[in-house]
Amino acid sequence: MASSMEQLPNTIQRCHKPPNSELKIVSANVRGFHTNIGELTHSVIIKNNVDLVFVCETFLDSKVPDNYARVKGYSAWVRKDRSTQGGGVAFCYKETVSAQVVEPPTPVPGELELLALKITDSNGKGLLCVGCYRPPSQGTVLLDYLSENLDTFMTASQCDSVVVIGDLNQHTVRDAFNSLLVVHDMHNYVTFPTHRSGSSLDPVVTDLPPHTVQCYPLDFVGTSDHVAVLTRIQFRTPREESFTRTLWRWEAADWDALRAALKTTDWGAVLHGDANQQVRRLTQLLHALQARWVPHSDHKTKASDQPWFGPACRAASDAKHRAWRALKRHPTARNRLRHREATMHMNTMQTWAVEQWKANLKSKLRGGQVGCKQWWSLVKDQQGESRGTSIPALHRADGSIAHTARDKADLLAKHFAEKMCIPDPERPSPLLPQIVKETLETVNTNEEEVKVILANLDEKKAVAPQDISPRVLRQCAAELARPLASLFNHCLSNATWPEMWKGSSVVPLHKKNAKTEAKNYRPVSLLPVLSKVLETVVASRVTRHLERHHLLSNRQFGFRQGRSAADLHLLLSTEWSGALDQGKTTAVVALDIEGAFDKVWHAALTTKLRAIGVDGALLQLFENYLRDRHLKVIINGRESNPQPIRAGVPQGSCLGPLLWNVYVNDLMHLVPTAKAFADDITLSHSYGLEEEAAANHDINATLSRVAAWGRKWQVKFAAHKTQQLTINRTSRAPRLTFNGETLTPRDEVEVLGVTYDRKLTFRTHVERLAREASGKLASLRRISYLLDAKGLELLYKAQVRSSLEYACLAWGGAANKHLALLDKVQDRAARLIRNSELGLQPALHTLQHRRDVAGLTVMFKV
Repeated sequence: MASSMEQLPNTIQRCHKPPNSELKIVSANVRGFHTNIGELTHSVIIKNNVDLVFVCETFLDSKVPDNYARVKGYSAWVRKDRSTQGGGVAFCYKETVSAQVVEPPTPVPGELELLALKITDSNGKGLLCVGCYRPPSQGTVLLDYLSENLDTFMTASQCDSVVVIGDLNQHTVRDAFNSLLVVHDMHNYVTFPTHRSGSSLDPVVTDLPPHTVQCYPLDFVGTSDHVAVLTRIQFRTPREESFTRTLWRWEAADWDALRAALKTTDWGAVLHGDANQQVRRLTQLLHALQARWVPHSDHKTKASDQPWFGPACRAASDAKHRAWRALKRHPTARNRLRHREATMHMNTMQTWAVEQWKANLKSKLRGGQVGCKQWWSLVKDQQGESRGTSIPALHRADGSIAHTARDKADLLAKHFAEKMCIPDPERPSPLLPQIVKETLETVNTNEEEVKVILANLDEKKAVAPQDISPRVLRQCAAELARPLASLFNHCLSNATWPEMWKGSSVVPLHKKNAKTEAKNYRPVSLLPVLSKVLETVVASRVTRHLERHHLLSNRQFGFRQGRSAADLHLLLSTEWSGALDQGKTTAVVALDIEGAFDKVWHAALTTKLRAIGVDGALLQLFENYLRDRHLKVIINGRESNPQPIRAGVPQGSCLGPLLWNVYVNDLMHLVPTAKAFADDITLSHSYGLEEEAAANHDINATLSRVAAWGRKWQVKFAAHKTQQLTINRTSRAPRLTFNGETLTPRDEVEVLGVTYDRKLTFRTHVERLAREASGKLASLRRISYLLDAKGLELLYKAQVRSSLEYACLAWGGAANKHLALLDKVQDRAARLIRNSELGLQPALHTLQHRRDVAGLTVMFKV
């Protein structure tokens, strides 16, 4: 079953292919996107492997979701929907193409339908693609706009050339069309009929030289009376290399045979020599056994069909294409009839296939399957959350473009590595006195502990290429526990972290803003599973030492057992609202640490570990663990060159959060008014009116101590991102400075996802929750036809209600008129669930009831 297969990028590299020498553009009047999207996708886009698609007369409106009809491997449709009956234009492009939407430099009259994209080639040159639709009755306003604004358009977008495509119906405004061509020295390269009537209505107009442009008619798109126009432009666009994935059929694995092989293994021949040699031989052995006893196959990636496009649709599509070719060769009445019949059969077959696919999907999303891993995977796919994972061409600082997967991986790897540094790595670390007499110098483990850790590994976690699968480790926990305990104890006693476990395989994830900029991606590190098992052993011992001697500040809520961000919010809101009720003012400063985990000074961290009693072989192990680490970025199976990591603690590791808490722990003791969740640190100071002057001085003194601490330990606080909020009944606010900059008081600040305002009304926060939840409900509604009431209720609780209840004890005292917004969101969800199965009333407790229960639970814990 596909759901039980694990996909791992294969390291086998295909030969590198040079960039394409042409840009393929398709323009088509589809006369209804809903009706003809299947034909457009498979008979036009995928069949011709086009780079850019423009369609007009989509007949779409704002009710259609943004991710509707997205083609795999292409961007979401960039749309300008119709405002009246008919019309609507849209672009999409390959995710490997460097494209960006260009806003017109001058306002576009409301009745015009126009979109523009800038395509950048491998040499950095820009081509402006303008897609338009002009109804026959519109007059010359569109052509006049283009004639007057094309130069400004191209200058503003820094494009060297332009191509205008779409349905212009130029036969009704021939003089204005010819004027546009003459004034801008452009040519129309469509010299063939594009409409069933024999007229040419869909031009391709460009100022590119004639020898660089060729246009061809394709077939009619579904029921449209326009043919699609394929344009080939000599333009160096990237051709992404193919790569393979290994699909492991875990449900067919012979686990008994694999366990038997491990039982008969001569571990003495494997686990001898230094730690690096032992790890290398062990890894090779487990890889060989996995390949021997787990069926697998290599799968070459390519553009995929839509999920409903099966063999029957393929046959109908091919038959229609053959009929079209016959009609082109011999335009007889008989061939025209055959083509029309083939088109009708194709549309009928597509409609049938879509309905069959929906019925099959419904069967998988209803009944006993609700809530399983495959169910969640299918739901997220239908919601569009699993689409668009490709990374487009990236812009380098020198203006060049990284097109290939390897080039993009190298660019991102360098970007991530450059962030993992400190200003002065050679500076000697400040000294700290040891704050506890008892030291922790050695750690060891045993077979039973290792077995428990292996048996509790999450088999669903993603793993790095060439790493050992957690499935193998978990299924063979009993057989592997003893040899792994021996290996781990060897590493611990020799204070050596194996080199193979020091590398991070990084998957870049887009954060926000332009996808073409490396700075808009964050790294997600995949660390070797066995390394994390050993980290778990070490972290448990260090945590026990810290807790036994009460070394960590009680005001640190991040990565602490029994503590959460919601607990911190409850503490903050209780303190601040209590001060407000007493007529006091509370000055709040939310600090921003640049880089945080990525900029931990290794030498200073060692000093702080020694200060809390970590010494001897264990301290040497930490030094070895942090030394000579490296990362590599993986995109589409292509790996970047390794990049050294000179600072920071590994994110995604078991030790990273613990080491961060140790690193900032002395700041928490230095500043008694600080409260933190990991790297989110908030300072607050409450005072009465008569204490205002003294409080102002004290707060600024505290900020000075924080800044001095940052300079001492090479931690950079971003003053321009630091937020100040004054909570009181008046508008008075203290004048605060931090790192030489005066802080600007705000009416609201966001702390760990909760918006606090000056009077703690939480109105803005609740309204934001309601808006975000409404958006999630809209996403849920769009797939509600696939789900039964049980599935809808589960999805609501997981995706919507959970966000409505985050840290609810902090803001649950908001006015009822504000909280009523959230009740209306839940009422809407209840109607949606009820409508899926008439007569069923979902058993949803009121949000207020759930907040009351949460409050009682906290009181019971206290």
